[in-house]
Amino acid sequence: MKYTIGNTVDVKTSKAGKEYKRFNIKSESDVITKDVVAFPFFTGYNAIVAGAVIEAVLQDKEFNGQKSYSLVDGNLGAKPWANKSGEKTQAIAQAQEKKSEMITKAQDSKEESIKISSTARDATLIVTSQYKDLSEQDIKVKWIMWRKWLLNNWEPNNPATTSHGDPVPTFEQPEKDIINADDIPF
Repeated sequence: MKYTIGNTVDVKTSKAGKEYKRFNIKSESDVITKDVVAFPFFTGYNAIVAGAVIEAVLQDKEFNGQKSYSLVDGNLGAKPWANKSGEKTQAIAQAQEKKSEMITKAQDSKEESIKISSTARDATLIVTSQYKDLSEQDIKVKWIMWRKWLLNNWEPNNPATTSHGDPVPTFEQPEKDIINADDIPF
């Protein structure tokens, strides 16, 4: 239906920070509707000026206990950003895939953080409890030795190694040396 815009068009901002226009309209059958609003997603939004004739659908809703009116496009179905070719469905699928990747990354990062902090803590506990009378340099060597051993034997999801892992190394030198001490982020 065609509507004539009244003499005054106010541009306002909602509480959510979105711009909209408020105005009065007159229908082709001379019915006047006051305080009609239009939002930027309405395709004729930019053409709403005093005295203009707009083709649109007048939609009425219940808002805060009162009837409110807004001008919308003729197709009240899908929004302009969701066409029938499935772009919206494809966008949702892409967003879900991205979210899944981000969750996996976060879980991996969390696991690595736990590994780093736990092995540093455990190496400190072992060195402070087993080596009482060492120089500062010897303490550093022993700490790195135990930290390497703990990192190399870290398998939190394997019940066999969490309670019965590789044999504890002697207090001299670990049996295997897979991780370079210079690569340890501490």
